[in-house]
Amino acid sequence: MDKSENYLEEIENISDAYEDVLLAMTDDEIEQEVLSEEGNPHQVAENVLEFMNSSIKRLRKNRLSKARQLYEDKSKKQTTEFSLNLTRKQKEDLLLNIIANNPQVGNALTIQHREFHNMSEQDLDDLLADLDALNLLKKSDDKP
Repeated sequence: MDKSENYLEEIENISDAYEDVLLAMTDDEIEQEVLSEEGNPHQVAENVLEFMNSSIKRLRKNRLSKARQLYEDKSKKQTTEFSLNLTRKQKEDLLLNIIANNPQVGNALTIQHREFHNMSEQDLDDLLADLDALNLLKKSDDKP
C-alpha cells in the first residue's frame, strides 16, 4: 500500500469514527455543540455541504482519470502488440481478404478506404490493428 492509500484509509477511518459520534448525538446536541464553538449552525451546515460536494467532485475526477489512464494503457498495449512485417501491397491484400470473407467489414468502410486511395501507411496499420483486436485477422487469414 502506498503513502496516498494509507493517507486515504486514515481519513476514511477518522470520518467513520466521527460519523459514529454524530449519529449517536441528537439534533439538539449537535446544534448545542456548534453554538458552543461560537458558530452559526446554518453556516456550518453550508460548509459541510460544500466540503462534501467538493469531495464527491474530486472522487469523480479521480475515477475519470483512472479510467482514462486504463484506456490509454490498454490502447498502447494493443498498438505495441500488433505488428505485421508486410509490404504495403501485402497489407492491402490482407485487408481485401478480410473484406471478402466478412462483408460487414466491407460495408463499414468507405469506398475511398476500400480502394485504399489516400490511405496512409499508418491508417492502414491502425485499421489492421483494429481488425486484429476484433479477431478478424486470424479468422480470414491464419497467418498473423
